[in-house]
Amino acid sequence: MLENGTVIKTEGTDAFVQAAGDSCKSCAARAFCMGGEKRIVRVENKIGAKEGDKVILMIPKRSFYLSLTLIFIVPIILLCGAFLFFNRLLGEAASGLIGLLLLALWFVILRSIDKRQKNNINLKPKIVKTIDSDEH
Repeated sequence: MLENGTVIKTEGTDAFVQAAGDSCKSCAARAFCMGGEKRIVRVENKIGAKEGDKVILMIPKRSFYLSLTLIFIVPIILLCGAFLFFNRLLGEAASGLIGLLLLALWFVILRSIDKRQKNNINLKPKIVKTIDSDEH
């Protein structure tokens, strides 16, 4: 997935890019996310883009689908699965509470996964090209 943005800061081999959110407009999950809002993304900057440069980012599809699964699909399965399983054993109120507790536990686990994967080079967005101001 490609995204346009502007480098707002560089730090070593990384850059902080304000992404335009163009790709968000066609994403089915945009209502649950940032939906086209400008956001700052830390990206790999092997091409040496400088502050103020307009750039094109490449967000690995694997990263996108992994995030989608971990943030949306797993919690829905946990909540619904817990409710359906425990509803027969403990009743509606208890099963709903267990589902919510499992959901809270999942987000704690997800935070841990996020911290471990933060520097995973295979999942990190990359600057693939700078855009000359006369190109747009």
